[in-house]
Amino acid sequence: MGSAFSEGSVLGPWIQAENPLVDADGGHGMVFKAFDGRLFLTYHSPNDTPNERFRYFEVAERGRELEAVGIPGSAEGPDLAAGLVP
Repeated sequence: MGSAFSEGSVLGPWIQAENPLVDADGGHGMVFKAFDGRLFLTYHSPNDTPNERFRYFEVAERGRELEAVGIPGSAEGPDLAAGLVP
């Protein structure tokens, strides 16, 4: 799963990041901010019904790109209780 940034507005133009955030089979990624201010990417993996599962990992903004800073996890991972929920 790749990412892109806009050099203008939400209408673009859009620049594709050089490296993917996720190189595994998955999709429908979204970035959200946890209650403690950390950013996370969430997505489902694999793209294989009915085996899709929630996955997440911490990301950080580095210039105009997102970079993974956490270990990829799942809904059962220990990070779920560490700042994602109040």
